[in-house]
Amino acid sequence: MAAVYYIARIAMFILSIGFDFILYSKKLQLNLWAVAWIFDVCIGFISLFTCMLYLKKRFLSFIMMLITAISFIICIPATGLTERLQTIYTPNLSTDYAISTNYIYSKNNQFWVHARLYKEVFPFVYKLTDSNSKEIDKIKEQDTLQSFIDKNYEVNTTGTHIEIGKVKLSLK
Repeated sequence: MAAVYYIARIAMFILSIGFDFILYSKKLQLNLWAVAWIFDVCIGFISLFTCMLYLKKRFLSFIMMLITAISFIICIPATGLTERLQTIYTPNLSTDYAISTNYIYSKNNQFWVHARLYKEVFPFVYKLTDSNSKEIDKIKEQDTLQSFIDKNYEVNTTGTHIEIGKVKLSLK
């Protein structure tokens, strides 16, 4: 059972890294990539104890211990660094979208803002459609920075793009 789970996780990793897909639950407002790391640790412990207690194979138990230890070490930073997504609710759009916004301090009242827009292609599966980064001045572009902090966005009336302050993302 653990082998099937880890094969599914490898497929999830390849889709996420190689093809810019994410797994996201709009109902729970939760990026499922973060939850998967916690499940990795749980499945690893279950498999480890199963191998140790019932199969009594040392090599398999050692491999499961290594996989569980690596998953546990990766779990904490991976769940903290996972993108925070927000579902876009507007009657102008025919399909569901999710947006991720980040901002970091750069230097001398400069901030680097980054926004990524995802479109739902299957239930729980979203594909990256647009990404935009911009360096802004905190004093001159306070409205853009505040929009990123508050995660405020506006969809134009024709439904062709989203604006977060002065940063635009295309809905194509």
